[in-house]
Order: sequence, then C-alpha cells, then structure tokens
Amino acid sequence: MLFLIFLYFKNIMEKVFIDSDINLMLVKASSFPEGIMAAHQALHTKITNDPDRMIYGISYPDKDGKIQYYAAANELSLNEALDYQLEQMVLRKGNYYSEIIQDYMQNLSAIGTCFQQLISQSDIDPEACCIEWYKTRTEVQCMVRIKE
Repeated sequence: MLFLIFLYFKNIMEKVFIDSDINLMLVKASSFPEGIMAAHQALHTKITNDPDRMIYGISYPDKDGKIQYYAAANELSLNEALDYQLEQMVLRKGNYYSEIIQDYMQNLSAIGTCFQQLISQSDIDPEACCIEWYKTRTEVQCMVRIKE
C-alpha cells in the first residue's frame, strides 16, 4: 500500500517559472498523434546536435478543434531558424503549471492524461499551448502557461 501511495505522489502538479522568452524553431507534424515521431526525426536531421539544445513538443487545438503538433528546439543563435528554414515561435516567459513524467516512452498515454489535468485548471492562459520539454531520454516535463 505504501508503494502505491508513493507512485500517486510521484507526479504532482507544481508551478514553475520560466524567467525569459525562449525562441523556438519548429517542424510541424503531418498528423496528430501519428506524425509526432516523424516530426521529431525531421527536426533532428535539420539542426545541429549541441548540449545546450533543448527539445520540445508544442500542441494546441486549431479553430476547428483539431490538434496541431510541432517538434521544436531552442535557437542557440539569433535567427538560427531562418538559417535552417524552419518556422519560429516564442515560448513566453512566465508561470506554468507543470508535471514531470518519468519513463514516458513506456506509457505515452500518460502525457495526454497529464495535459488533461493541466488544462483543466481555471487560471490557464486561454492562448496557452501544451508544452512537452524533453529533459532527458526518459523524462518529459509537461507544462501549460498560467494566465497573468
């Protein structure tokens, strides 16, 4: 019983603060969720590998309610996205609801479940995206911006 309680409290939603805007370069997935892996593979073939490079997934519903998904990476230099001929987006600084998922590849549905919980909060930014920050090969931090 104690073990089950530990698992329940392992992934608790918290608030995190991003202290500066993050310029991102994007590759759009052809479909959701089927095209996610291909979008990330396409992104990785276009950008340089660097220890300071952070990888993200960005998703949001379009005006018809269809989920749009982008594989993303932070720009390491000004206008790097233009050099790679990639779309750009700014991940805005501010407060975010966040939850970390360990071993996400073993349970990909945990990401969707997590975002359902995050977007159910009454004070999220109405223009917020769902942000996956792939911190390691096994750990993803799911985030949704809080309204200012």
